[in-house]
Amino acid sequence: MKALGMNYPLQSGQQGYFEQTFDSLTNEKVKLNNLMNTIEGERYMQPNFGIGIQKYLFEPLTNDTSVKIETEIRKKVAFWLPDIVINNLYIDMRSDVDRNIADIEIDFSLKKDPNNYDVVTFTFSATR
Repeated sequence: MKALGMNYPLQSGQQGYFEQTFDSLTNEKVKLNNLMNTIEGERYMQPNFGIGIQKYLFEPLTNDTSVKIETEIRKKVAFWLPDIVINNLYIDMRSDVDRNIADIEIDFSLKKDPNNYDVVTFTFSATR
């Protein structure tokens, strides 16, 4: 079986230096995790790669903030991950005692196989 990419987070693999992905859904899930957890400007030679949810966590938590986050996620996924479709995107913004928190859930499928889907969740927080 041919490997499609590296798994994330990076770890030792049984068939090489790094653990690999062997199916399209897992490979796209790894790419989505990478995109969501990268801050714009962090990746050398690709300064527009990444979402940078953290920049929104220091703004007042309003519906407008959630809309901005959703718009950015959809735009970046469409550009960087053209093989997936976001079926549902849920964003829950909340304030804790000293920090803002964003819980994001993305239900996605493959364009070439819409019945093959997965859900990923992320929690981002910022201390004030």
